[in-house]
Amino acid sequence: VNYKRGNFTFSQVMLECVGGISVPLFTIQGSCQAVGIELDTEHIPFGAVVRGAQSTRKLVMYNTGDIGARFRWNETSFAPDFSISPVEGYVATGMHVDFIITFHPAQHNRDVRYDNLVCDIEDGTQLYLTLTGACIPATPTKEVNFLLSTISYYLQFLTYKFRFIVKLN
Repeated sequence: VNYKRGNFTFSQVMLECVGGISVPLFTIQGSCQAVGIELDTEHIPFGAVVRGAQSTRKLVMYNTGDIGARFRWNETSFAPDFSISPVEGYVATGMHVDFIITFHPAQHNRDVRYDNLVCDIEDGTQLYLTLTGACIPATPTKEVNFLLSTISYYLQFLTYKFRFIVKLN
């Protein structure tokens, strides 16, 4: 039986053939429960991030199985460009865990790609995640100059309005 979701129950009557007649001997009954852990996505693109800056994304783990399970990400495989929190924990049946993944590149690289990052699940299964992004240099900023006469005009206007309000009181 390939278990996917829900409590799988079974019942089978065991028969013996005596003189061409099937005679029930006994019935076997049982059920099984399983862990059903899934990620909401297997790939997270971060796009371009300026060197020294960071970008965050959310990843969700769902437990659609019948029993809870512990999980643990291989934290060192995220380094040096990514990090994940929490690294380990427990997800109860019918619940979810939100992860925050941070992209914080230190070196210029137009193709940052981390394939098959592993999350070990207590039942022996593994989940895989791919993260991509790009680290770009900062673009120079442009100077913005304000004309003193413009600022002066606004200050005079504000002062006039203030005096007008005071006269009304």
